Amino acid sequence: MANTTDQAFLQTSPEVIGLERQRKMADMLTAGMLDQPQGQMVSGRYVGPSWTQQLAPLVKGLVGQNMNQNLDQQQIKMAEALRGRKVANIQKFAELQKTDPGAAMQFALSSGQPELVAIAQEKLK
Repeated sequence: MANTTDQAFLQTSPEVIGLERQRKMADMLTAGMLDQPQGQMVSGRYVGPSWTQQLAPLVKGLVGQNMNQNLDQQQIKMAEALRGRKVANIQKFAELQKTDPGAAMQFALSSGQPELVAIAQEKLK
């Protein structure tokens, strides 16, 4: 479970904001799949919707579903990259801790990674 600092970071990350914007667009397209085209009365006669009007909601739905699947894959890749970066930072901190504790503290405080910042602040107390 992400802590509040992680959540605050993710809410301000341009990549996450872009993904959320695309997700909203995909959801709107998918919701448009339920729209039914309407015919009109023209000069006292009913004119039904054309075949393209009837096909449009299905196309919108398919495009929206495809966008959602692509966004899911992008989110998975982003999460894996964040986990990889987190693990790399922790390993670097551990190595620096062995050789130069001062540099390790400086790295932890400047990393922006909440876990490392908490460790550094705890050790500074």
